[in-house]
Amino acid sequence: MTDVVGEEVVRAAYRRGQRKIVVDSQAIITPQAFDAADRLSMRLVRAEPTAAPPLSTSPGRALNRTLYRRHPGFVPTARHTNVRANPLSKVAILGAGGQGSALAGLLASTSAAERVSIIDLIPGLAESVAIDIQHASSLMSTNVRVTGSGTIAQLDGAHVVVVTPEAAGLPGRTGLLIGETAIAAEAIATHAPDAVIVFGGWPSEVFTERLRSIGNFAPERVLGTGATLATSRLINAIAAFLNVQQAEIDAIAMGIDGRYFPVLSASRVRGRPLSSLLGPTELDAVMALAANAAQHVQSLRASRPPSVAPAHAALGVISAIRGARPGPIPVSIALDGAYGIDSGVIGITAHLSAQGVRAPVELPLSDNELKELRDAAETFQGELTALAELPD
Repeated sequence: MTDVVGEEVVRAAYRRGQRKIVVDSQAIITPQAFDAADRLSMRLVRAEPTAAPPLSTSPGRALNRTLYRRHPGFVPTARHTNVRANPLSKVAILGAGGQGSALAGLLASTSAAERVSIIDLIPGLAESVAIDIQHASSLMSTNVRVTGSGTIAQLDGAHVVVVTPEAAGLPGRTGLLIGETAIAAEAIATHAPDAVIVFGGWPSEVFTERLRSIGNFAPERVLGTGATLATSRLINAIAAFLNVQQAEIDAIAMGIDGRYFPVLSASRVRGRPLSSLLGPTELDAVMALAANAAQHVQSLRASRPPSVAPAHAALGVISAIRGARPGPIPVSIALDGAYGIDSGVIGITAHLSAQGVRAPVELPLSDNELKELRDAAETFQGELTALAELPD
């Protein structure tokens, strides 16, 4: 009997926290189901049936094997993108270090912006990165204009400003990071007061709020990449632990730096709940692997923090801002009542737009997950107070 997948199936899966539904290759999917999946930013995946085994020397056994049909295998699909999304008019990157350089190259190669302006106070650094990228423009088949400068005034006209402090994550550099954040906030407030701001450093949440408060920016226009990067590292850790492809995994990390946790109701591997594949001890091991990812990279090159993964996290946020990545995205934003949290920058899922945060998305958390999120909010307030007591 052929299965029929209707709108009610899609909505029921959405309420369970699923973002992807795997259906039989012969199933009938109604137009209403496709419309509901599009509105809820879900994916409908058809699984191809496993081919029947070849005939053997025993005709009877061969016939039995031919008649026996195994369950459809899991076929991961690429993340849906909106090819109609327009590039941003201008993206400015404050900092031409590892992350800033990598992000500039990604923006150029994906044509995410018409203009990319790299700014760094070290003489010649931003210019050298911009020239290097321009030399590769014909290989990337892109017409993005990339410029570099040591002048803060190049922030003028930026739709999005990405702050990539080189001191982020390096031990003993908190004071330097405080100074870099203050300089960035004052520069943006002067030259790009209406821009959407993406903070690409870490600890993400507390410095995203620090940046917002110094510049007195609207909360919905200041975003941190902490939860975006934590989710990517979580997926990588799950893939390594279970020996599966990352494309076969749906997972979300929420919380704050040092206290991110997986949302089990929204975490699946090959369509199966993550909780059915990993016990509490194994899940703790996966989270430890994800949490120590940055330290592991840094242990191999002590003077330089991770750069490529943070750059891709920033690109993911920018893609959501310009509509190229539809649906909610894990991102660190200021909360105002979501999950019963009245203040603080916390990593959750949210819909983004050209103006910044369009709306937070509240997932159906378990009691333990909700407690972890609220405990993270309390920790955030303590870290913010401790940061305020440090000298500028």
